[in-house]
Amino acid sequence: MTQYVGMSQVYDQLTQDQPYDKWFEIVQHYSQNFNHKPNILDLGCGTGSLTAQLNTIGSVTGMDLSSDMLAIAANKSNQVSWLEGDMTDFSFNNEFVKDRKIDFGINLFNKYLLSMSYVAGAECGVWSG
Repeated sequence: MTQYVGMSQVYDQLTQDQPYDKWFEIVQHYSQNFNHKPNILDLGCGTGSLTAQLNTIGSVTGMDLSSDMLAIAANKSNQVSWLEGDMTDFSFNNEFVKDRKIDFGINLFNKYLLSMSYVAGAECGVWSG
């Protein structure tokens, strides 16, 4: 996605005022509903500022359309599985996640994602900020 090529280099600066600590607390709160460490999917993870922190809560997959954003994200954590893909054309039957049971997903910046009803095979809840 060409619009994120240049933006990826300044994305963290542009989003440094976002309440990542509060979002972490929200995800942590919802993760308490499981009797195991949940498998979390962060759709549209960008440069992974929140995603990289979530591995203390559970197993995390971060997905973004931009390979440039994911390259930066990958430098933040090697404990997260990073996936390049379009969340509007994503299926839980995807090769990358078919063996993982995603307990819940999050999406922070994209108001497009209001529900997971269009995602094939979805059996999880999503919180969209």
